[in-house]
Amino acid sequence: HTHGTNTKISWLNSKMGHGKIFTHHQKTVSMDAPSLDSTDKRRRVISFVGGLDLTNGRYDTPEHPLFDTLKTVHSGDFRQQLGGFDSRFGPRQPWHDCHAMVEGRAARDVVKNFEQRWRKQASSSNRSRLFDFSRHVHDVLPKEIDLVPRYRAWHVQMFRSIDHNSAEGVGTLERDIARAYCYQIRRAQRFIYVENQYFMGSSKWWEGFTDSTNNIPCKHRVPYELAMRIVSKIRTGQRFTVYICIPLYPEGDPQSVAMQAVLCWQSRTLQMMYSKVAEALARWGPADAH
Repeated sequence: HTHGTNTKISWLNSKMGHGKIFTHHQKTVSMDAPSLDSTDKRRRVISFVGGLDLTNGRYDTPEHPLFDTLKTVHSGDFRQQLGGFDSRFGPRQPWHDCHAMVEGRAARDVVKNFEQRWRKQASSSNRSRLFDFSRHVHDVLPKEIDLVPRYRAWHVQMFRSIDHNSAEGVGTLERDIARAYCYQIRRAQRFIYVENQYFMGSSKWWEGFTDSTNNIPCKHRVPYELAMRIVSKIRTGQRFTVYICIPLYPEGDPQSVAMQAVLCWQSRTLQMMYSKVAEALARWGPADAH
């Protein structure tokens, strides 16, 4: 069984190619807005971050209407990846995701991230088109005073995963998001809720995985950290739950090589987690654990 699994992984790896790069691309918007002080005519900066693709067919609400809005808010904004459906009659494809507005210094961090990526990736003729805050001191609030009022302030920190190939002024690799996930997982006391389009990783701990090159882009520690947090709670006799909500199939053709690879890696990830939990239950769990 193990040999067959490794053969399938190797076959998928050869079909995907060794030069592929996988990324959760950034989706941000930064803009100016009126000052919170009505007597100050200078503008402040706000940013929006999240998982929503900023393109056609993605607008949705928590109600996820399939038919009722086809002639109103979704008129001319129809998307259905399954095909064979008329945009006049539906159903439209619902989207479950979120975006958040960020104010204060964190909003400027989003701007800085954009500036670093622009300077690295824009053509030489377009690099000078960035907004120069230093030349508009009478129009835009300085970041030192562009703050959120204390009565509605939150502690906010921007994380990113990026390297020198994508942004100017960045070292070899920043793993802020992965580190933040691991830090929060290790601090969780009662439960963790995960909701994502994909769920795969920690290939180093896949059972029976013998590919010496480990040439699979699933190396981050998050699934392993989740499993080990459960293990630590089983060892101390404390109740702890991890909820993982993922779609039956990620977006795309389930029969394509790319999606077959994703589903295979996802299955191996979950199998690893179940194995870690089962071993802990057998060692420290109650007699009737299953």
